[in-house]
Amino acid sequence: MIVVIALLLMNLSIMIIQNHTAYSIDEYQSLSNNQMFIVKDKNKSYVDQDLEAFHFDNQQEGSYQVYPYLRTSFLIGGMIVLVVPIYNKDAMEKNKVLNYGDGSIYLSQSLHQRLISSSINFRNVSTTLTIQYSQNHQSHINEHQMNLSIGGTVDNNVPCYYLKDKEFCVYMDYDILKKIYADYQLDNIEQYIGYTMICNNFDTYLNMYQNMQDKHIETRLFFLILMKCKNLRIQIQ
Repeated sequence: MIVVIALLLMNLSIMIIQNHTAYSIDEYQSLSNNQMFIVKDKNKSYVDQDLEAFHFDNQQEGSYQVYPYLRTSFLIGGMIVLVVPIYNKDAMEKNKVLNYGDGSIYLSQSLHQRLISSSINFRNVSTTLTIQYSQNHQSHINEHQMNLSIGGTVDNNVPCYYLKDKEFCVYMDYDILKKIYADYQLDNIEQYIGYTMICNNFDTYLNMYQNMQDKHIETRLFFLILMKCKNLRIQIQ
C-alpha cells in the first residue's frame, strides 16, 4: 500500500513539474513574437548603427514571412528620428499612453515629451522623410516632404528591439512603410540593411534560427532566452 501511494505521489510530482514547465514555455513563447532580425554583421545588428546593406534570399514560404528594411527617418521638430517597423498594430494600440486618433504612426514617450513644447499639431505633422539605400554598389539618399497623422504616444516600457537607444523613435505600421518603399520604387531593390523574419509558430522559429546558424547567416533574436525555452521543451517530451 505504501509503495502504491509513493508511486502515485511521484507521478503526481512529475505531472506538476511538466505542467509548470509547459506553462513556462507558453509564457516564454508569448514574449518572442516569433521574430528575428537578419543582418550582415553580428557586431552591428541595430538600425541606429552603421549597418551594411546586403542581399538575402527572402523567398516567402507558408511557415514564415520576411520583411526587408531600409534606414528610414523623419525630421520632426528639428530632430532626426529613426522609424521602427511594427507588425502588430493591435498590440501597439494597447500600449498607447496618449491617443491622437486612428493613425498607424506612434511616437515614443520621450520623443513626445521633447516635442510637446514645439507647438506641433500631432494630428498633422509636416516632416521630411529620408530613406537611405544602396544600389549598384553606391549609396543613395531619398528625401521627401510629407505629412504624418500620429495615432498616439507609446509607453517607454514597450520593448524596441531595433534600436540600441530607443529613447527617441517613431513606430510605423509596416504596411505604411512598405507603401512608401513602393511609392519611391524601393520595394524591389537587391540589398537592404536588414530583414525581419516572422514565423507562424514557435517550432518554425526554432527551426529557422538553427537554419540561419547552419548557413552562417547573422541573426539577432528578439527573444534572448530561446535556447532555455528549447531545453525546457526537450524536458517534457
